[in-house]
Amino acid sequence: MKRRQALQGLAALGMGATLSGFTWPFRTGIEQSSLMIAGATAMVALSRDLARAFAAVRPDVELVVEGGGVLAGLVAVKRGGVDIAAMTRLPDRYEETADTRTYIIGKDALVFHAHASCGVSTTSLSAIRRLFMGQVTNWKELGGAPVPVHPLHMSRDASAEFHAFRELVLDADDIPDEVGRVADGDAMTKALRLERGSIGTIGYFSFHRLPQGMAPLAVEGILPSRGSVLSGSYPLTRPFYYVVQGAPRPEVAAFLDFVRSPPGQDIVERHGLMRVY
Repeated sequence: MKRRQALQGLAALGMGATLSGFTWPFRTGIEQSSLMIAGATAMVALSRDLARAFAAVRPDVELVVEGGGVLAGLVAVKRGGVDIAAMTRLPDRYEETADTRTYIIGKDALVFHAHASCGVSTTSLSAIRRLFMGQVTNWKELGGAPVPVHPLHMSRDASAEFHAFRELVLDADDIPDEVGRVADGDAMTKALRLERGSIGTIGYFSFHRLPQGMAPLAVEGILPSRGSVLSGSYPLTRPFYYVVQGAPRPEVAAFLDFVRSPPGQDIVERHGLMRVY
């Protein structure tokens, strides 16, 4: 497949395209057309589930999902190597052209909670960054109780939440080894309820199911809500996009329509994102 070779060529040129390919096992005996998606690692699992669901209603379309990173996906879509670039940010003015078309498909939000012993209900983004980088070791330094800080994060390094945490909180720095790790969302909720001085992230939809007595932290004075996430006023918000170059081919347009339809948005929501349609 020439387009797959084009994307692999980007990796050989040092674009950081470590590929993790997925091809839906389409039915035989049907004339096929192909559709390739590549880009943000954080969107691979979501794109695969969307591809599976789309293939169930359009068995005539062969879907291939690759990782590779935002920049590699954007370069590939501009060069015709793939049909769709998966991105966790908008192309900047140096990356887009007059033919670049961007489709928002969902919104991600990081929600923080601190144990009641910390004595805080609101904090700043810079303070959260310093907490997780080990530059703040006691909550009293932030106007809270004299309790040692115990930061926690998810151990699933390939998850969208992990990538959002590194991008939005740590400016792509690595998470220090001293930060505690928990296995999943249930373990995080339990730890934040029981461990003094703890702070950690809870997925946007998980915080609606917090046990009684637990509440999210306001960041820069703004609480996470559907309104604040959709408007972007809550500072730990990240939109997910699909980007195409030029007018999409019919099968690409059909896939984009599916993603923005109620069944597609249900899948977006199951991945812990906020639906936007």
